[in-house]
Amino acid sequence: MNNLIVLLKKYQATLHAGAINIHNLHWNLEDQLFFTLHPYLGELYETLNNNEDETAEQIRYFQDNPVTKLEVLATTSILPTLDSKICTASEAIDTALETFQAIYDLTSEVVAEADKINAWAAVEKFSGHLVGYEKIIYFLRSSSK
Repeated sequence: MNNLIVLLKKYQATLHAGAINIHNLHWNLEDQLFFTLHPYLGELYETLNNNEDETAEQIRYFQDNPVTKLEVLATTSILPTLDSKICTASEAIDTALETFQAIYDLTSEVVAEADKINAWAAVEKFSGHLVGYEKIIYFLRSSSK
């Protein structure tokens, strides 16, 4: 169980950093595709926020506490937070794609660990996250060509 808790906390912190980064892109986008991409980036950070909440609840279910201190979130996440700067649509799409690919890979680790210990509800929940990330990655890849 301990390995799963460690992975869940890493996943939660990574979702937090990912949401901050996508929000950063959302705020700082300047491009002809602004009207199209700006709302989509908003949907993406909402997805990450919702998944972070579900992950925190799963951590509580396992009778542990989610990560809440900013310093711990920053050091636990596999994603660094981005500097605030203007970005193009191409830069935003590439950054979002890298972000979601990293999150997808970490989520796969969470599912595998949950499966090892027969935590079936966690397997189902985080497999659902993977399905959502696959669609997002597909959309972002299709937009980056």
